[in-house]
Amino acid sequence: MSRFDGLHSRAARFQLNSKDDSKFLDRPVGRALLDKLMEEIPGKDNYQGNLEDEGLDAAVKNEDLTTKDVSKYHRWYKTESRDAMGTSNIHRGYNDDYMFAAMTTQPNVAGMTVKKCKKIRQKIRPYRKTVCHSLTQKWTYAIPLEIIYLTPLSSWNPYKLKYHGVNYYKSPARLNGRNGNCNATLGKEYNGTNSKIYYNTPSEFYTGGNVGKTKADTTRNSVCVLDQNGVQRKVRASGVHVFLPTISGVGVLRQRYPIFPVHGEGSSVWKELNALRDIVLDVKSHQEMKWNYETVGISRATSNDTEFEMSYSTYKAARHTHFITLTPDEVSQCKGGRTVHVTTSSAIGHEHALQVKYNAYKKQFYYGVCDGKGYCWDKHPRFFNDVNA
Repeated sequence: MSRFDGLHSRAARFQLNSKDDSKFLDRPVGRALLDKLMEEIPGKDNYQGNLEDEGLDAAVKNEDLTTKDVSKYHRWYKTESRDAMGTSNIHRGYNDDYMFAAMTTQPNVAGMTVKKCKKIRQKIRPYRKTVCHSLTQKWTYAIPLEIIYLTPLSSWNPYKLKYHGVNYYKSPARLNGRNGNCNATLGKEYNGTNSKIYYNTPSEFYTGGNVGKTKADTTRNSVCVLDQNGVQRKVRASGVHVFLPTISGVGVLRQRYPIFPVHGEGSSVWKELNALRDIVLDVKSHQEMKWNYETVGISRATSNDTEFEMSYSTYKAARHTHFITLTPDEVSQCKGGRTVHVTTSSAIGHEHALQVKYNAYKKQFYYGVCDGKGYCWDKHPRFFNDVNA
């Protein structure tokens, strides 16, 4: 199977670009585009839900330290105080990159109650008093399986065919053995539509049949439906397709993009195999990955990404530094006056969420915001050192 055939196969599986950008960024990231999409999806409290999580050690916050609505599906959050490992950027699923969680008050969801205690100071003996209260929470979980692009075809009904609601045994649309047959003398046209036989799109809209039809498909290429005046109309399915049938002047459009994770993803073997695949299939773009890169006439400076090192910090922590990596597109954005959001590498058990900018006068990159504040808590100087320089 060629690469083109694979891309246009129903079996194709895709990765969602971590950034909303035409260039694919294949490197570890923190909060990304998938988080923004999932945080629009409510949990069991639906769209009117708005819940806060006081947490066990510290309240759950957004990246800018505003209160986070945890009734929407999310995997990253921030706390004002650092945990025992020195980090304030927390991942809900620990090592599960694809698990999203949403709190709920839905009575049919099983909850869990813990006893939460803290010590408070007082002016009389005993000077420290332990105060406890019960914390009860209920959570639901989601794993994103696919991205579906909806179109106006789902609601377009130019023939004004009557919709009879949910399909059932004696639905008017199929009463008396109607099966959508177009032979008018048999009288088998559907009498309107319902949730199972949802055919509204005129057949003339498409110029081809269903793409890659398999035994799993439950729709037919064309059926006939009677409109409200008893006129026979030849129509096509209006639900969600993997591929829409060919449209004149447009071609074939894909509606469904599977992005579900596979079992081995994230393991060292998976990463090594994918790295080898990229190098073998696109040798020219990955010359710098060859161990003997000097012999092929290139240097490490030709690498696509630019790595920067933060200046050392010793404030409230051992002497340490962090690294960030910017793609050529991110470098261009910064030099054009825009701000880029990145997460640093980990050091002594913590990392930082940075808003990176460019100082045209000094010709240096720097952070404007660190962990939602003007300076990092461990006082890293603002300007970065270019590792590639």
